Amino acid sequence: MLKIYLICLASFLFPICFLITLEIYKTLKNHIIINYTKNSFDNNNLLHLAQAYIKQNKWLKCITILENNIEVEDKVIIKCYNGLGFCYYHIEEYGLSEYYYKKILKQEPYNISTLFKLANVYSLSKDSKNARNIYQKVLELDKDNTIARKALNKLS
Repeated sequence: MLKIYLICLASFLFPICFLITLEIYKTLKNHIIINYTKNSFDNNNLLHLAQAYIKQNKWLKCITILENNIEVEDKVIIKCYNGLGFCYYHIEEYGLSEYYYKKILKQEPYNISTLFKLANVYSLSKDSKNARNIYQKVLELDKDNTIARKALNKLS
């Protein structure tokens, strides 16, 4: 009878132990990757890893890596802000997406790509007044921009 009890107990506990071990492994793996990138001296590796997570639609992992390494040099910080804005946009955190796109525009006020992304964030968050202002700014920078003209007509 004791053998049957032990077999039943082991068959019940084994899957639970396996699942717990698997979760611990995933957590440690993510922790090692984040610490590796944080201690890495090559900022391009950081951006490549973030881009890989973006391609896999792993928004939170990308955000974690980029936010933990935000103190990088000026050349790379714009790309980090862009990645953060993009990830927050895809998880529908439009306020944070707007925040990072505005940080880019403080350093590069004539970045048309970022202006478009910010206008799109405003459109999705039902802020048509700000979206209209951004599209008008794009048209001031590039008078022949048909995409901004069409978007502005849709908002009117």
